[in-house]
Amino acid sequence: MNTYIAVATKARAMYGECLTNEDFANLMNKKTVAEIFAYLKANSSYKRFFKDLSETDVHRGEIEKLLWKEISDEYKRIQNFVDDSKSQVLQFWFARHEVDFLKHSIRNIYNHENAMYRFGGNDEFDEFFKKHTMIDVEMCKNATCLSDFAKACERTVYAETLNRAESVNADYFSIAMSLDGLFYKLLWGSADKYLSGNEKKLFEDFVGTDVDMLNIMWIYRSKKYFKFDNKIIYTYLLPVKYKLNDALLTSMVEAQDPENIPKLLENTKYKDLFDGVEDGYFIEENYRRKRYRINKKIFRTNPETIAGLFAYLGLKELEILNITRIIEGIRYDINPELIKKHLGIV
Repeated sequence: MNTYIAVATKARAMYGECLTNEDFANLMNKKTVAEIFAYLKANSSYKRFFKDLSETDVHRGEIEKLLWKEISDEYKRIQNFVDDSKSQVLQFWFARHEVDFLKHSIRNIYNHENAMYRFGGNDEFDEFFKKHTMIDVEMCKNATCLSDFAKACERTVYAETLNRAESVNADYFSIAMSLDGLFYKLLWGSADKYLSGNEKKLFEDFVGTDVDMLNIMWIYRSKKYFKFDNKIIYTYLLPVKYKLNDALLTSMVEAQDPENIPKLLENTKYKDLFDGVEDGYFIEENYRRKRYRINKKIFRTNPETIAGLFAYLGLKELEILNITRIIEGIRYDINPELIKKHLGIV
């Protein structure tokens, strides 16, 4: 019990340093990137990383580097503080970034690009990534074909998926979807392997709810924007089932009109994903706001659990995303009220 209390105390202390809605309102009313930097330097936990940088020298890329430096630092602090079972599951936060790194790097090959992947443009986080991953990062950066990625990942759980993709000459889209499916399958399975009791129940609700929402968005976007064949849609549904049963999933995939999908969800907890869509809101924006509410609720009620720790890291990532969106809005002189519409806060 002392361990749980210590974890909760540590997590609450870090959460207490998160930006508030008032902070975001103040940031949205700044006129320049330098003013945003000065505010964060004086009024946020990021000041410990900003202390050696002057407002006169600052630019957007430099701010993003330092923002991501903090979240990698906090992940390390949490990992050092939890017991072995929590640590094993918490590693999937890092694995999510491994999957993103692989998808980005493989896309370079398929699209004949040479855009280096950086977490928020952050060299510091790159070094953290290289230190903790079993992927041969340099081999990925110099890869010329899919077999190079399979070899770079031969000591990881991604190797089989990449080898299979190479054997069938898969396109980039199929590879990316397969990597996402593998990630959520392993994440879901980690609950059975490492968790029990209420902790397991909370984590399954946390992950299962997210998978349900991602599947809903996949189905809706596939039908509305890409006109995919139903067989394709079924193929790439994430391989985890939570509150969406087979009958409901089938009804959504087989819907003749994508605008019928919200009606099928009217009696579920996912109906608000479509709030305001007819007025120009994107379902992805509702997803971010819903994730924000879920993360905040879980963290406030169960900060000592693995779901609570994932929720905290999710809140920090969303905070960084919101800051970068505000910076972009200020750079292009966008009205603060319009910027707010696209932030993942409520």
